[in-house]
Amino acid sequence: MATKSVDDSRQSWLSVIVHSFLFVSSGYWLFRVNDVQPIPYLDEVFHVRQAQAYCDQRWDVWDPKITTPPGLYVAGLLVTFYGGQCEVKSLRVLNVAVISGLLPIELRTLFRLLKKQRQRQKTGRDSSPEEKEEDTEPSLSLYDFHSILNICLFPALFFFSALFYTDVLSAYFVLRTYSCHLRIPPPPLSSDEDEDEDEEEQPLSIASLRKSWSAIAPQVWLIWSGIQALLFRQTNIFWVAIFLGGLEVVRTVKRCGERWQGASDASLRDVVVRSWERSEIWDRGASEAGIEDYVKTSLSLAAAAAANFRPVLIALIPYFALLDLFAGFVLWNGGVVLGKKSGDKSNHIATLHLPQLLYLFPYMTFFSLPLLLPFFLTLIPQSLIPSTLAHHLSLPTPPRPRPSTFLLFVALALPTIALNTIIHPFTLADNRHYVFYVFRILRRWPVLRYAAAPVYFVCAWGVLVALGGSAGGSAGSGNGKGVARERIGKKDGKGEKGNHTEGAGAEAGAGEGEEDGRNVGSNTTSFTIIYLAATTLSLITAPLVEPRYFILPWMLWRLHLPSSSPSPSPSSTPSSSSASGPPSKQSSSSPSHSSPSLSSSTHLSLILLAETLWHLSIDAWTAYMFLHRPFTWAQSPGEVQRFLW
Repeated sequence: MATKSVDDSRQSWLSVIVHSFLFVSSGYWLFRVNDVQPIPYLDEVFHVRQAQAYCDQRWDVWDPKITTPPGLYVAGLLVTFYGGQCEVKSLRVLNVAVISGLLPIELRTLFRLLKKQRQRQKTGRDSSPEEKEEDTEPSLSLYDFHSILNICLFPALFFFSALFYTDVLSAYFVLRTYSCHLRIPPPPLSSDEDEDEDEEEQPLSIASLRKSWSAIAPQVWLIWSGIQALLFRQTNIFWVAIFLGGLEVVRTVKRCGERWQGASDASLRDVVVRSWERSEIWDRGASEAGIEDYVKTSLSLAAAAAANFRPVLIALIPYFALLDLFAGFVLWNGGVVLGKKSGDKSNHIATLHLPQLLYLFPYMTFFSLPLLLPFFLTLIPQSLIPSTLAHHLSLPTPPRPRPSTFLLFVALALPTIALNTIIHPFTLADNRHYVFYVFRILRRWPVLRYAAAPVYFVCAWGVLVALGGSAGGSAGSGNGKGVARERIGKKDGKGEKGNHTEGAGAEAGAGEGEEDGRNVGSNTTSFTIIYLAATTLSLITAPLVEPRYFILPWMLWRLHLPSSSPSPSPSSTPSSSSASGPPSKQSSSSPSHSSPSLSSSTHLSLILLAETLWHLSIDAWTAYMFLHRPFTWAQSPGEVQRFLW
């Protein structure tokens, strides 16, 4: 499927439409919340009280019930800066301004940067700072604008836009840090002698200082933005340092090495040897990868990173800086969680909680059901699916999950459920949260906890196969559109290793795809590994199950979701593979996996429209439950309680 880029005037109108829709919807939601709940509710009691202390410049005051950093309360000072009152109704406006203004702008920036990165990789060059100014800004597609709207309408995020909570601002600053990461130009791969010559011929001057600043400014802005993200939630360290640092490692080792030239069925030993000796990376498209491909990719990246230790270490400096700052905070604070043990700190101590990762996949499946339904329908015999439904959904043809993978998943999930399921006292005691009712069902019928293991697998399969794209042209293997790029070497043109092929999969997550104007192509195994690693670290340390903890994993998954999958070119051969991975396991002439998941603009628009309506329906239902279904507790008569995530 190829989505058409819209011209500048239409892009401006689409931006206005997106911002206006979000402003009206979030503004009305805020109006209704202020109408029925004019006083702070639940955690707002502590947040508003702390913000008011800062507004009064009482910086030494800290509520022991608060366990997160003070970013939200510092941001609350903006309300008084613009002449507002430091009270709950004014403070709530802050999140409405972010979700209807700053967040769509940041998402628009991310879509452009991801698309720009993909275009550079297709043309076979990475822009230097001077070339960057000459680059034309890529146009955003209708898919991009519609996706921005749907991401902002994500129910678990949109609900808290009318409350003084940390989630909206936390997500915004993590995405802003991601934008800073994408703005960092790849370091030139030149010899040490050339670097020494450049240093000698550069006298100290305003121009040289300006050039030096321009070289390090992107890294400085990344560190600054990462610090801001950490001021809202401690677990953001896994996104701004681990996730982005992992992507930087992949980008660096792929620039230092060559495309995969080994066999498509290379043994694990051969993969490690070639990665160590030649920096060739095994990185197959996620849609066709098996467990062995993820093992090979992990070891391949580790070997190539070790072989290119110096450039990798230099590239990771800003991410190590964030990790060092966070470690310093932990040492100073005596732990990750703020507050006193006599307050709420003891209820949020980091605990190994592996089932959190299992809960993530049904969560993502529920909220993204319109996007994932076509994939799940492929697991049903085609004879049972009405032909009209199959036609309108344009069913994909992803590889089916392997029985061995299913058995391994279930074999690991069952003991994890039996031995590591943690039901926090807060979960059982607070019937204002929807998760209370989920766990009440699981406690009433314990067998359901184990019966859910196959459901977890199917949901995980759908989420990951959608992330990789549905068809057989692997992001790692390319489709014959790779371009030869002269490796940046010495100034006399004598590069160390001559030419090597670099396709759109040069960076983790950017695979080969049709020129459809979407944000990125199909994702590779390296991106999936890094994404799952960061997601796992951010979730499994939390003893409490809260839908809000899954917001960032969903947002980054949705941001990288391809609008179509790459289709193998008839001319695709192993020798035309891109730099990012081994040749596809499937012959290019085979029609088995050639149908993209969203094969036409009409089908894509219908699915995105279904996603919009699905999110709005959930938003409307949760708003109704909050506004019109209040209740009271016997132990607190006269105090109104309301449902929320």
